[in-house]
Amino acid sequence: MVSYVNVHAILEGRRNRARASPPDSNSSQGPRVIVVGPTDSGKSTLSRMLLSWAAKQGWKPTFVDLDVGQGFITIPGSIAATPIELPIDPVEGVPLEMPLVYFYGHVTPRIGGGPQAPHSALPIGAKSVADPLRLAPVNINRDLLHVVLAVSFAKEPEQIISSNVAGFIYVTDVDIQRKKITYLAPSPGDLPSKFLIMGTLTWLET
Repeated sequence: MVSYVNVHAILEGRRNRARASPPDSNSSQGPRVIVVGPTDSGKSTLSRMLLSWAAKQGWKPTFVDLDVGQGFITIPGSIAATPIELPIDPVEGVPLEMPLVYFYGHVTPRIGGGPQAPHSALPIGAKSVADPLRLAPVNINRDLLHVVLAVSFAKEPEQIISSNVAGFIYVTDVDIQRKKITYLAPSPGDLPSKFLIMGTLTWLET
C-alpha cells in the first residue's frame, strides 16, 4: 500500500507541474501511466485506487482499458476509455456516462495461427493477403446462436473499423429459413445501427 501511495504522490506532483507549465510546452501534458502484470496480480485494483485518488484531488483522469480478457469498463473482448470525474464506487464500478468502446471480439490478444512470415519471405513483388483488420460478412446460420454481437455506430461498411460501438446484444434464437435472429438488448426500441460485429464471444446461461 505504501508503494501505491508513493506512486500517487509522484503523479500528483507531475500533474501540478503540468498545470503550472505554459500550454505550448512539452511539460504541459499530464502524466500517462500504463499498468501491466500477469493475471490476477492486482492491475485493476491499482488502477481503481490511482484513479479514485486523482478524482478526489479534483482531477479528471481518463481511464483506458486495454485488457480484452476481463473488461473493466465494459464486457470482455473490448477496448474502452472513459473519463473519471468521481472516485470509483466499489460496487457500481466505473461510471459509464461517456465511454468510448471499440469491439475486438476476442478475449485473447492474438487470434489465428502462428506468427506470420516476414515480407522478405514472400516472392518478389508479392504482397501478403493476410489482413488482421479484414472484415467478412456473416450469413445467418446456427453459429450465431448464443453469440454476443456488438452494435456499431457505423453508417457505412467502410466505417466499421474506425467506429466505436453503441452496445451489445445477445442472440437467443436463429431462424435460418426466414433469415431472422432474435436477441436480447439492454434497452427497448430499434438498434442505432444495422451493422453488427461478431467475434468469438458466446454466453450460455447456466
